[in-house]
Amino acid sequence: LYFIHNFRRIYVGDKCNITAEQVYEVLNDVVGINDTHMVMELMVRKIGINLSEWMSEPDIIKKTLTMFNDLAIGYSSSKLLVKLDITNSLLTNHTVENFPFLGYPENERNRTSFYTTLGRMLFTVKNIGKFDIFMSPFSLIFEQLLQCNSPEAFFNDEAKTVFVGLMRDLRGIFQACQSRQNYEHLFEWIYPEYISVLTKAAEGWYNQPYVTNALLQFTVQMATNHSGRLNFDCSSANGILLFREISKIICTYGNLIYDLEVDEQDLYKAKYKGICLSLTILTRALVGNYVNFGVFELYGDPALENALTVILKLALSIPFDQLKTYPKILKAYYTFMQVLCQHHLKFVSKLDNQQFAQIVESIHAGINDMSLNVFHECCNALDYIASFYFTNQEKNTQVAHAIVDHVNQCNSLFSRFLGILFQVLLFVENASHWVLSRPMLSLILVDPNQFKTLCQEIIITQPLDKQNDIDQAFCKLLDGVENNLQTGNKEIFTQNLTKFRRDVKQFLIS
Repeated sequence: LYFIHNFRRIYVGDKCNITAEQVYEVLNDVVGINDTHMVMELMVRKIGINLSEWMSEPDIIKKTLTMFNDLAIGYSSSKLLVKLDITNSLLTNHTVENFPFLGYPENERNRTSFYTTLGRMLFTVKNIGKFDIFMSPFSLIFEQLLQCNSPEAFFNDEAKTVFVGLMRDLRGIFQACQSRQNYEHLFEWIYPEYISVLTKAAEGWYNQPYVTNALLQFTVQMATNHSGRLNFDCSSANGILLFREISKIICTYGNLIYDLEVDEQDLYKAKYKGICLSLTILTRALVGNYVNFGVFELYGDPALENALTVILKLALSIPFDQLKTYPKILKAYYTFMQVLCQHHLKFVSKLDNQQFAQIVESIHAGINDMSLNVFHECCNALDYIASFYFTNQEKNTQVAHAIVDHVNQCNSLFSRFLGILFQVLLFVENASHWVLSRPMLSLILVDPNQFKTLCQEIIITQPLDKQNDIDQAFCKLLDGVENNLQTGNKEIFTQNLTKFRRDVKQFLIS
């Protein structure tokens, strides 16, 4: 494998050098191989032999699949790959009968890699016509699961193993899909005939992370709009239909896992990892830009509100001390909070004061502890809340009244945040001025008097001979800044903030 990998890198594909022709002359004289087409066919045959003969050696399988993937993603090598007859055979014969390694539990993670590579070959102009034949083994598995009418028939060990393998395989195929046309092929295949199996599995196996993790990881991939693949036509309802199914899956799983009692040593594996994946699923769906979420409220569809309610309940159920110990969950939590505050403050306005306070306290903790690496997300979430408050505080709307009430219930909320942001600005070396400037401007405009008070509190802590210089720096901070949150005004404030930090740091140091 090492030799083949390096031979491919040097003599096959995009970066082969001028000595390749001489090498092929020698190969032709010795073994009768005279061009890259024959070399590629030999490589693919070697890959097939490894996958068939070394099925109980996951390291060899992994390295083999890595090489296979390298062939599929290279510009020149991928074009050669799809022309081979052996490749066509792979797209029509790819089940466990053809590749026994798929049936070995230690190779479960390698299944996704295998089908990602096959998916890349399938989603080409030359091979997309084989889509139905390629997907037929998966259709057969879904149909068998749909025919399981009793819980005993569906929720047994054999069905569980088959379902997990199916999720891992489909995750690879969806991961390989990069265009709208190809995604539509996949969505129309799975919806509406087969997708109900996913919700049924979430309901029956919610307490078995071996199953739910595979299911949720597939759903993450299904919900992700990378390369604009989910930008459906304006006359298509596929985006809304997809979100409704995503909502069903995470609500079914979330409501059941919330009440699950788990030993403390098993919390991450049995519960928190599933919550992390659920947060990621909903976040990807909310920012995917393939759903007009106003449609749900307009037509009385609870899919969006149900999903937000369940996921927020799960997120807030994790004590912050435990949240900090799991970086992946922490990142998923704050990314979700950022999106929630950016696009769904109407939902936030309906929360009770305790939930709102828990959200802002977690944002406060994220800003106050730079080691958590969620500073950017926290500043953005704070900016969205403060900007909404500034823009809507005088408006006579239900949402505006609710947000103002929430903020007022949190004692000195905005002044506390503004004080922390100034501390970060002046005393944390690697803090981003641009990230800081957004919430700082919003907070200053919300309550200018509180800003003046804060300035005085900072000034009086400095030596007498520096106080006048620092006071002048604070005055210059708002030079040219108007009472609005327009983009141009924000840029002026950011420039002023950069100069302010430089000047004040000199005063403080000197």
